[in-house]
Amino acid sequence: MTNLQNKQMGSTLVEVIVSVFLLTFGVLGLMAAQLRSVASLSEAENRNAVALAAENLADGMQMNPSVQRLVTTNGLNIVRRYPDYIRGVTKVNPLDAAANKLPTPLTGASSWTADSGSRDAITKAQVAENQLRIFEQGLTQLPNTVDIQYAICLDNASGEPTYNNGTMNPNCRPSNTGNDRTVIKVLWVVRGDNATSAPVVFTYQLHVSQ
Repeated sequence: MTNLQNKQMGSTLVEVIVSVFLLTFGVLGLMAAQLRSVASLSEAENRNAVALAAENLADGMQMNPSVQRLVTTNGLNIVRRYPDYIRGVTKVNPLDAAANKLPTPLTGASSWTADSGSRDAITKAQVAENQLRIFEQGLTQLPNTVDIQYAICLDNASGEPTYNNGTMNPNCRPSNTGNDRTVIKVLWVVRGDNATSAPVVFTYQLHVSQ
């Protein structure tokens, strides 16, 4: 009788240990799922912020174009170009939300007088620079980023930006015809989940209507 009782007690203890292990693995699984959910939410927030900043810039660009007559696949056509906005690879400090990234007042707007009825001309380049500063200010708001770079270029291939040794390659391949599109390309790098995780690279690009 004693041996039977000992076997029953031992069996119950094993079941408890197995249950604890199962519960532990279940909790760890829930924690991993929660971490993935938080990472996905952060990624979505960053992408939405980049898209909003790029779309606002594109809207401003369309109101400040340079009109050119160029050869396209349909012959000679009038197309809009944005030479004042073209930028090579430009780095934006994620921690730099200081005043040097804020838009500056357009000086021409302050010289209007009621007597003269006129004002100094505000150049297209001034408007472009102002809008680009607003765009960069928007990019500084991305959380958990360790590197943000962008380029605005003519492109005919829609190549995705790549990242190598800390430098963005925008992969802009213009054909130098009217078929090229002005593209805003943004690349940002997010730190890994822990000290040993590799940073994760994300990209976004937006074609500006011509």
